[in-house]
Amino acid sequence: MAHGKKMGGQIFISYRREDNPAWARLVHNRLSQHFSQSEIFMDVDTIEPGVDFIKAIEGSVGSCDVLIAVIGVHWLSAVDPQGGRRLDNAEDYVRLEIATALRREIRVIPVLVDGAKMPEVRELPDDLRSLVRRNALQLSQDRFRSDSELLITAVDHALKEARAERRKRGVTSPGKRTWLSIAGVLTVLAIIIVAAINFSSHPSKSPKPEVSKPPSVTPAAPLVVETSSPAAVATPSVVRTKIGFNPQDRFMMAVGNTLVVVTQDGNVFGADVAGRNVRPVFQFGGAKIGFNPQDSFMMALGNTLIVVTQDGNVFGADVVGRDVGPVFQFN
Repeated sequence: MAHGKKMGGQIFISYRREDNPAWARLVHNRLSQHFSQSEIFMDVDTIEPGVDFIKAIEGSVGSCDVLIAVIGVHWLSAVDPQGGRRLDNAEDYVRLEIATALRREIRVIPVLVDGAKMPEVRELPDDLRSLVRRNALQLSQDRFRSDSELLITAVDHALKEARAERRKRGVTSPGKRTWLSIAGVLTVLAIIIVAAINFSSHPSKSPKPEVSKPPSVTPAAPLVVETSSPAAVATPSVVRTKIGFNPQDRFMMAVGNTLVVVTQDGNVFGADVAGRNVRPVFQFGGAKIGFNPQDSFMMALGNTLIVVTQDGNVFGADVVGRDVGPVFQFN
């Protein structure tokens, strides 16, 4: 479920909260490593009071170039509080999102997670039946890196096709093409006028030839320094810092340009990456993050550390500077 405000990008992630929201956040996080955050839309806030949610969804989906439908094992069978199947409700958010994309011939990529299978035609309402003709991708824990590369390639191809189609039709964005043309003409005229004034006021002079001397070069071998504590101070061309952790410290991720390790006792350590250098290791202040060996997922979504527990609950802790905020549970 992604809705609530007009979309600013071209990639729309549709998912069902009752299915597996952690996978949707994992997909979002992986796409953010390749595409700009402004190109990806996954908003789990509720639609503001008084807003027509059907128009809000149609507006958001209609402005995207590709829709990713995250489908888990409960996507098809999820029920509402009255016990009715959600997909049978014409006003179900997920159904509206995908049906809008299919109706507008927007590229829809089904992404199957947790071993889910593609639904059969007879299991879907009429406005979703063409979904079964879309080639699906599988995402698994064991092959997530390689599986997600296939998704990135497919999304990238879809975005390039959409841009090429817009160029073919001579469309940049609604109402923008005409204004750009007028602005271009005015800019050219202004440049011509300024050039004419400068030429009449300052006659051209023959420039004096400049003779350049070859700069002197002093060869220097690169310096390699190994450092393990903030006390080490050096100005090398290459700095190599080792990051040590125990086999039980299972979780490592990246928050911005910082590598983050969560140890078995819940402490959080980081090391900033600058170019190809790793800075000295430091410990974050604030809350500790505890986990069980069975909690198989930890990831970073923006500046939030996320843990998915063995029973499917999702917990988070915001990183602010070099502090970790209190742990909270996602709804």
